[in-house]
Amino acid sequence: MWRKSPPLLLPYQARWVADNSRVKVVEKSRRIGISWADAAASALDAAKIRGCDTYYVGYNKDMSEQYIEDVAYWARGYQLAASEIEQDVLKDDEEDILVFRVRFASGFKVSALSSRPSNLRAKKGKIVVDEAAFHQDFEQLIKAGMAILAWGGQMRIISTHFGASNPFNRLIEEIRAGEKDFSLHTYTIDDALIDGLFERIVLTQGLKMTREQWREQLFRDYGRFADEELLCIPTGESDSLFSLDAIAACSVGKWIGAREPAHYYLMGIDPNFGGADFFVAQMWDITKLPFSLVAEYRESGQTNLKARKKCIELIDKYKPTIVAIEANSGGTVIAENLASDRPRSRIELVKTTKTSKLIMTDRIALCLEQGEVVFPPDWEGIREMRQFSALHREAITGHDDCLLSWAIAFAYLEVALSSRKDFSWCLTSNH
Repeated sequence: MWRKSPPLLLPYQARWVADNSRVKVVEKSRRIGISWADAAASALDAAKIRGCDTYYVGYNKDMSEQYIEDVAYWARGYQLAASEIEQDVLKDDEEDILVFRVRFASGFKVSALSSRPSNLRAKKGKIVVDEAAFHQDFEQLIKAGMAILAWGGQMRIISTHFGASNPFNRLIEEIRAGEKDFSLHTYTIDDALIDGLFERIVLTQGLKMTREQWREQLFRDYGRFADEELLCIPTGESDSLFSLDAIAACSVGKWIGAREPAHYYLMGIDPNFGGADFFVAQMWDITKLPFSLVAEYRESGQTNLKARKKCIELIDKYKPTIVAIEANSGGTVIAENLASDRPRSRIELVKTTKTSKLIMTDRIALCLEQGEVVFPPDWEGIREMRQFSALHREAITGHDDCLLSWAIAFAYLEVALSSRKDFSWCLTSNH
């Protein structure tokens, strides 16, 4: 039950919920509550006697969990008979799938699934694809989801933009050109402000500033990305350095928990201590082409001592030919510590400048394009690749620590290969 009166949807949120089209698409500003409003509709749809199941697909675990929490929130507010949030693991031929779910007394449910297209096959009801532009395989995901329409189902596609050449923006252009008979909504931050977003924020957060001050601060925070992130204007600046098709083709690796006999490894470390950035240590198997990412440690806010311990564990397990460490952000200290801990290991520092970062990221992009690497399909670096600007060589949103760890490792790839004193790696290519 609501502690006070139920929070009303703002007009633009209500317009989105009220649209009952078979397929509806929204290009939106960040942080204006479209997914939150959509969760309200999903709760009501699942609670009806003649309702439907809803399958939500976010591009990461946190999004999926948040949507289900919002569904449960609305269910309590509407006093609907519903279960607590369930967490389940579905067994699959390729990998286990984590599912979040709320069941309703009607027999229907709202479930959050992973974004692999095959997970949407043979479903009935409603599918919600959130932040669609950032999914690894957007076009195949939408194709798989469309099958639900044959059974009277519905599809909702929600996203901010991520570059003019992104498949999501191409879908928007097809709708506007009349090539797709889908309903299209556009909600910029200014549309949301006109409809009362700032007043709602003040009511819930108690901000002590004017609407104009809040908007100005928001645009300063987003900087050169403000047009795309807040005004729904896709830009060429956001085009990724990494080919989306190549990313999909190379996402076929797997994590390997132990060193394999007669295999050679290369380690890359991007050290970050404190704050929101991640300390990342990766292990690449460079025995043969394609080179394979087999292990990774990734954590934010850890201490030097813990990071040092994790790196030693990886070194002892895989015996890398070279350990390459980014020289900034405490990297020199990590290098000195590891050299003391494991004096027989070859440890090299990699200094990153604007020029060297350009060269290093070009190198790994070329390896990807030529199919010379593979990595597990659940690797965080896949999301980072999609958000790594070719123009600015940095993440548009989120982090790029996994990519930098990879780039740092491959800065010493040729040295690591030549130090093996054999050329079997180039004779065993799968290409």
